[in-house]
Amino acid sequence: MPGLPDFLRLYPRVSVQIIAVDRPVDLIAERIDVALRVRVKLDSDAALTMRTLAKSQRILLASPAFANALAESGDIAALAALPTLSTSDAIGPAIWTLVGPKGEIRSITHEPRFSCSEFTTLHEAAIAGLGVALLPDHSCAEALRAGLLVRVFPNWQAQEGIVHLVFTTRTGLPPQVRAWIDHLAARFRNTALLRTICRNSRSRIAPPKRGEQLTVKRPGDLGPSLEIERGCAAGHASNAGPP
Repeated sequence: MPGLPDFLRLYPRVSVQIIAVDRPVDLIAERIDVALRVRVKLDSDAALTMRTLAKSQRILLASPAFANALAESGDIAALAALPTLSTSDAIGPAIWTLVGPKGEIRSITHEPRFSCSEFTTLHEAAIAGLGVALLPDHSCAEALRAGLLVRVFPNWQAQEGIVHLVFTTRTGLPPQVRAWIDHLAARFRNTALLRTICRNSRSRIAPPKRGEQLTVKRPGDLGPSLEIERGCAAGHASNAGPP
């Protein structure tokens, strides 16, 4: 979760619980204060307020050792035969819909070697060399810069998504929720730089070239809740007030 440690240091009396899920959530029914989503198109629900933060794409990543062991090929169809790391909650095959260099759209059906709805776990599995992951570019910049991950099939990526916050009211937000919204917005101002780092990364497997959601949830009087949907993570926070 971007900026969470810094936020908790700034607001030591706020407690946050994050729940990772790979499904849409109902902010009102599930008592979620803020959702951080990545979607190709914004919702048009009049009951929700949205704040756009940045653009993001999922890109194909693997460890350098894993990538170097693969035969060089620009054919994205080869991905179906590789070990993959997926966010899907469903049992059985998963489908990645990817966009090519000329706008060609291909749906790759694959049998994940490992599935988990939480991006950090998939990130670590990819670094460990367990397979190919499709991860958001804004979440992988540090690992790419450090050489822990490289892009594979760099001419292919998921469709660009809009990173945005969703909450249920324009006014009357608890101060801790407003502080979290402003904190996230500030952190995502560097997304353009992070995406440049990701796009400039290279791999040896091929010639170079929906949605996350975060919510802070408050049951009863415990405090705000945070959900991340990537289709998504959700969270719970309690607050005794800003410091």
